Amino acid sequence: MKKKTLIIIISIVLAVVIGGTTAAIFIFSGNKEGKKRDSIVIMTEELSGLFNPYYATSGADMDVVGMTQI
Repeated sequence: MKKKTLIIIISIVLAVVIGGTTAAIFIFSGNKEGKKRDSIVIMTEELSGLFNPYYATSGADMDVVGMTQI
């Protein structure tokens, strides 16, 4: 076989394997029977909505800035 043909065959096989794996993950990890999924709840004071580090007016807004920006 030529090198180019071999590369094409390997690429197709890898694409099928990756696609099949991804499809299997979506099929078997779905939320069946209406079960509630886990979630993270973060409680804080009332937010003013200014999440810019230069314009934040409350400590709660600065907490959000610290959790979401580098």
